[in-house]
This record gives sequence, C-alpha cells and structure tokens, in this order.
Amino acid sequence: MHQKTIFSLLLMNAYLVTDVFSFPNGSVAISCDSMIPGHTGYVAQTSVPPFSVTTSKSTYAPGDQITVTLETKTSVFEGFLLQARKIDGNSAVGSFISIDMGQCQGLRCNNVVVSSAVFLLLLPIYATGHFTETM
Repeated sequence: MHQKTIFSLLLMNAYLVTDVFSFPNGSVAISCDSMIPGHTGYVAQTSVPPFSVTTSKSTYAPGDQITVTLETKTSVFEGFLLQARKIDGNSAVGSFISIDMGQCQGLRCNNVVVSSAVFLLLLPIYATGHFTETM
C-alpha cells in the first residue's frame, strides 16, 4: 500500500504563507473540522516545505475568483486537504474547483500521482475581512 501524505498549510490573508505541517499515511475525512491530521504515531513536519503555494491575487473583493496553485519540484502529492476559512472562525468560506480535472478529487486521490494542483477559489458575494486558506 502506498503511503499517503497529508499537507496542512496555512496562508494568512490569502498571500502570506506562515506554517506548513505534513503528515504521511491515512484518510483525512476525520480532520475536516480541525484541518489537523491526527494520525497516531506521526509528527508534524517542521522542516522547509517540499512544495510551494501561489495565489493569483493578494487582495480580494466579494465574489472574486482566486487561482490557488500548489506545486512541488522534488516529490509528488498523494493527498492534501484544502479549505478557506474566516480568520476568526472554523467555517469554510467559498468553495474550490479543481482546474486540473482528473488529477484531484474530494478527500482521496486513489494513488494518482500529482506534482502540481491548481484550484479556483470562488468567494461568496458576502465575503469580507481576512481569511485563511488551510491546506
């Protein structure tokens, strides 16, 4: 069985990368609320992240669409979890659409090798304030 790698990434204000935590192995469905994989026996990665995240905008207006790109040059993605949340809450803001059709799907990628992923963040028309993208 292939190891699964879960990447947890925090982007502050949709443009400032602050922390990256990576966890190998397992399903992430139980981590949807906390966005923190809780796999027994695994410790968060604290070294330099093996991937980069870029956004098409550093600011936004309600209803905007922001392209979010996750990319690695040294390895492949076997799994990741992505959400945008208001900074002061745990509720998701907007929704993501995978632009790279066929490479990504909800929660589980079934061993599809992926070295980059591009998403379109669709912000609701009522979106205001700062938010985080958690991966």
